[in-house]
Amino acid sequence: MSCPVIFLDPSGNSIFVMQVQTDQQTKQVDMSTITHSHGCIPLERRLDLLTQAPIHQDITQSFCDILEEVETTIPFQNIHNGIRHTKVAILVIDGSIVLGDDLATVSDEFKRRDIILIVVAEVTPHYDIWNFYYELARSTGGEYMLFEDVSSMWSSVIKPLILRVDADLQMDLGNMPTNTSVTDDQNEITDGVGDLPFDHALY
Repeated sequence: MSCPVIFLDPSGNSIFVMQVQTDQQTKQVDMSTITHSHGCIPLERRLDLLTQAPIHQDITQSFCDILEEVETTIPFQNIHNGIRHTKVAILVIDGSIVLGDDLATVSDEFKRRDIILIVVAEVTPHYDIWNFYYELARSTGGEYMLFEDVSSMWSSVIKPLILRVDADLQMDLGNMPTNTSVTDDQNEITDGVGDLPFDHALY
C-alpha cells in the first residue's frame, strides 16, 4: 500500500509518497520508505496555485483531484483493474491553509472518494483551524495529531489504522499481497528524502 504525504506550506507545498509494507500475521507495519517522484513536481505547482486561492474559497475538490493524481506517479496497489479502493493520505499542516469553510462539504468529498486522512500539525493552530482539521480527520476514519505526538501515537493509533485499511484492501483485492512495491528509479528523487522530519518521527 502507498500513502501520499502532502506538506501544506504557504512558502511551497511538497508531495511525497510513503511506501507501506504490512504483515497481517505479525501485525507489523513498515513505513520507512518515502520517495519524491518527478511526476509530483507539476502537481506541486498546481497545489501552490490552489492554496493561493482567496480565503474562504473551497478548494477541496481540486485538492482531492491532485491527491488522487499522485497515484499515477508511482504504481499504487490501492487501485486494481480500474476499481478504486480506500486509501490513506497523510496531510502535514502548519495551520495557515484551510481547505474550505464548510466542514460537512469538505468531509463529504473525502468520504465520497474513500480517502482516510491522517492530519499531522507541526504546531498547534488557532482553535478554529485545529477544530476543522481534527473533525475532518476523524470524520474520514482517520486521526489528528501534533507532530510531537507522532512517535507516541504510532503503536496505539497509526499502526492499527494502517493495518485495518490494509486488511480491508486485501479482502477487496482477493488477498493480493501488499508487501511488494514497484517503483521506477528513473522517476524517483531520493536526495534529502531521508531528512524528512515526519519520516524520522516514526522511529
